[in-house]
Amino acid sequence: MIKEKSKRNKRAQEEMVGFVLIVLLVVVIGLIFLGYSLRQKPPEKASSKEVENLLNALVQQTTKCAIYFEPQYSNIADLAKSCYEGERCSNLDKSACEYLKEQINSTLAAAMPHLKEGDIKGYNLNITATTTNGMQTSILSIKAGNLSGRYIGASQPISLDKGKLEIFLVFFY
Repeated sequence: MIKEKSKRNKRAQEEMVGFVLIVLLVVVIGLIFLGYSLRQKPPEKASSKEVENLLNALVQQTTKCAIYFEPQYSNIADLAKSCYEGERCSNLDKSACEYLKEQINSTLAAAMPHLKEGDIKGYNLNITATTTNGMQTSILSIKAGNLSGRYIGASQPISLDKGKLEIFLVFFY
């Protein structure tokens, strides 16, 4: 009888050890799955026709800045060139760079709610000059809002006599 009881206890202990091992295995697999599913994916870089079209329209937008004389008002592309060359808006008593920054900020702030990409949290616009020998210079950098997470962007080249300007626009959502 004692032998039989001892066998039952051993068998019960073996079953409990097996059950604990199975539970531990399920918990470990669950933790691995949970960790994998919660892992933050890196931000995606995508090009959007909508952002491309917005940037295209932005550079063609006519401003109230006349570099040389009124009524020859500059568009954003010409204003970017004037900013690079250090010129001023003769009719506004402002530097081309200062007025360019104001215009871009107001235009993008007005456009953000209408983009289809979802809730736009912020944007980053950079204008960079590249000379014919390959030297790059940052002309203007405008940042607004939260610049993290997923993003979409586009770029627009503007030719110069000796090189080019490149406008990069990135929206974060």
